[in-house]
Amino acid sequence: LESVLQPSQMSQDCCNTLLAMVQFDTSATNPCPMAAKAAPKKNSVRGFAGCGDTDGIFNQYQRAFQGSQSTLGRYMCTNDNQNRGVRGFSLIELLFTVAIAAILIGLAAPSFREYSQNAAAAAQSNQMVADMGLARMEAVKVGGPVRISARGGDWNEGWEVATDRDRNGALNGSDQLLRESPKVKQGFEWLAATDGGTPLQHVFFDSSGYLTGTNEGLMFQLFTPDNDPQKCKRVAVGLSGRAESRKGKNNPCAR
Repeated sequence: LESVLQPSQMSQDCCNTLLAMVQFDTSATNPCPMAAKAAPKKNSVRGFAGCGDTDGIFNQYQRAFQGSQSTLGRYMCTNDNQNRGVRGFSLIELLFTVAIAAILIGLAAPSFREYSQNAAAAAQSNQMVADMGLARMEAVKVGGPVRISARGGDWNEGWEVATDRDRNGALNGSDQLLRESPKVKQGFEWLAATDGGTPLQHVFFDSSGYLTGTNEGLMFQLFTPDNDPQKCKRVAVGLSGRAESRKGKNNPCAR
């Protein structure tokens, strides 16, 4: 108001009189412009004696006030409508959501653990089958014995595929290392034996791709961390040299 009234260079008393005489109807409770249409503001000017050009001053003041009032009304209505659409979470709602999430995670965790275990068992048994196939093909390719042997005599430490001209289970002379396998994953365990139950550390293939040095088939068993015989994996190697993976569900493992 001071910015409007100061340029008039009126006396302080006259200005005070003008401010006191300008009355606005503030009975409307809704500041929104739409509500203002239903209840228009009433303005009146009384007794401006000795104030000079009161009509011009009042019109200038009224325009400034109405402009600011319109802007203020729009601002209040806009923010009021926006705030009505924004709502936070109560503590009870948050705790309820966390409880439901915990229950769902608890139900899903065992299934995910079993899925991961089965996937790891399948990957390791498939690797054994692949390495048996590699040793068999290389024996035919080089026209001489190729072996797959447990590293350090323990299949859980991994194995190696290599040519072995003298079939002594060691790398010497012209023997070549073809592939090395990593250790078994933690919690898993390999057991290898002939069909008659004789433990073995080496598997030999001859130039025809057949097993040599044994007259029995071979069985490799991979036990899972939970030691469930129906969840284990079995790799059977026939006398023909062909290896295949079998599920423990149909052929339970036995120690």
